[in-house]
Amino acid sequence: MMPLMKIIRTLTDICLLRAGPEDLPASPVLFRALLALYFVVGLVVNQLQSKLHDSVLLTGVELILMMVVVAILLHFRRLNTRYQQTISAMAGTGVLFGILAWPLLSVIAGSETDFDVSPIIMTLLAVLLIWSLLVTAHIFRRALDIGPGQAVIITVVYTTGMLIVAAMVMSGITS
Repeated sequence: MMPLMKIIRTLTDICLLRAGPEDLPASPVLFRALLALYFVVGLVVNQLQSKLHDSVLLTGVELILMMVVVAILLHFRRLNTRYQQTISAMAGTGVLFGILAWPLLSVIAGSETDFDVSPIIMTLLAVLLIWSLLVTAHIFRRALDIGPGQAVIITVVYTTGMLIVAAMVMSGITS
């Protein structure tokens, strides 16, 4: 297995579009560790707006949905052997983006109204979101051996689906 700093560097390079999921080892240990970190970071970020129980449910659903969608996409492309690396890349970059978003989302969660939030915070959050979408498209493009246009379409459909499922889960929680 790669040393920790090399894994962090590779994940950072994926975020900078200089590396792909294939640059991570297909390691069950790394796969499980990144999934666990993704869950913990997702839980911390989701808990800014939800109770612990709701955050656990939402984060779990997001994690399962990511794993299922990637498995289906790789299966249809007959690239099942790329599953661990692809999920490791998705989870690992998700951890990095979650860590970057956490302080910004904390400011938003701590504000009295939407009007109290600085335009700079909102702009930084928007930039982070767009960057995250580009990285997801990059991972799909490399993992599925598809063109950038197809990767963008898959990313938009995937992200929209994640948002819809999250909204459904949260509406079921609050009703």
